[in-house]
Amino acid sequence: LIQAAKKENFEYLIDHIENFEYSDNRGDIDPLWDLAREAPRTIAEYNDDRILQMIDEFQFINRYIYWDKYKEKRIPELAGSYLHTAEYKNAPLLVTGSWVGWLMDDLCRMLPGRFTIFDFGNMPRSEAIEMALNYAEIFKIPISYESACIMADLTEGNPFYISALFHSEYQDKEFSNEQGILDVLDFETLDKRGDIRETWLEYILSSIDRINDTNGKKIILYLCKHKDKMIPRDQIE
Repeated sequence: LIQAAKKENFEYLIDHIENFEYSDNRGDIDPLWDLAREAPRTIAEYNDDRILQMIDEFQFINRYIYWDKYKEKRIPELAGSYLHTAEYKNAPLLVTGSWVGWLMDDLCRMLPGRFTIFDFGNMPRSEAIEMALNYAEIFKIPISYESACIMADLTEGNPFYISALFHSEYQDKEFSNEQGILDVLDFETLDKRGDIRETWLEYILSSIDRINDTNGKKIILYLCKHKDKMIPRDQIE
């Protein structure tokens, strides 16, 4: 890295790299993390620059980073270390996440008041139809405009659900009619190999430790009570 910095005439980065390597070689985890987290701000200060930090899928930061190389000591509140880092004007922080429940829980508990929330929601019907048609062209799966409309309506414009239908392991995809789409959707939501089903289960498992939350408890009890029935979302009380 030092040679690369010299080659690109970024000599002012050398001190940062050396400090990072020093802490890494000593195994000083706390100083190492502080250096890494603060690097955008301190580097931006050198030339009075502005650096935009972007962290995608921020909700995973508390769940898949460990103190040790054996992955036995998870860091459950690592997101909280950004409490001050998120405020710097010369290195603003943009975080995104597709697991909205996890993300909002972390932001509200550990980083209160640090972010302006933008919820994109599902796609408009016209964009969902266009997405279905584009996917059909990419995957070379025949689909009519009418079927794309049905897919957009069934998924309510959720891009993950549309993507899951096209990526599905279901062997005989048939998107030229409504029943074919429903067959793939059933596979995705009911079969153990379905991405949608797997994602739903991950959401449920992630909330087990918070099951005493009033709304969460009601949902779990309701699902258990009606476990043998197919209940549309708009009928869930």
